[in-house]
Amino acid sequence: MIVLHFELYNKPFLEAAVKRNDDIIIATKHKSKSDVIDASGNLKGMYAHELKYLSQNNYKPINVSESECETIKAWFK
Repeated sequence: MIVLHFELYNKPFLEAAVKRNDDIIIATKHKSKSDVIDASGNLKGMYAHELKYLSQNNYKPINVSESECETIKAWFK
């Protein structure tokens, strides 16, 4: 259900924002991979899908440092 919702609503919204080069601010900064990905490699909720999309598109939210961004990208490799 989460994946379907992400594909139908959140992903098109993020695609448009990235295309426009909008400033994106993330509301919650998770500090570890286990906060967004479970032990089986499954994404934990909508936020994880959004982070994955942004990181796979090399899009850095404005309130995330370069170092934090690189850490987040590494979670999804």
